[in-house]
Amino acid sequence: MSLTAMTVGPKYIPAAEVSLLLLIETIIGPFWVWLAVDEAPSVHTVFAGLVLVAALAVHSVLAYRDEMATEAAEPPIAKKEVAP
Repeated sequence: MSLTAMTVGPKYIPAAEVSLLLLIETIIGPFWVWLAVDEAPSVHTVFAGLVLVAALAVHSVLAYRDEMATEAAEPPIAKKEVAP
């Protein structure tokens, strides 16, 4: 399932977001080990994961805000009426 999402996803989102999302896989790995094997991640691992998640969140919010500003600034496309 995740391989399919990683293969299809880049068609729909920018490359920068794809790379950040792939980093989340690295972040989530230690937590799966923590849950399954009860091996706690170090403080450095948790901090690095939080930094990456924060970077992804900030990037996504700024990209969304820029997209909304661009859409608001563009004039609407005038529809031409076709004569019967």
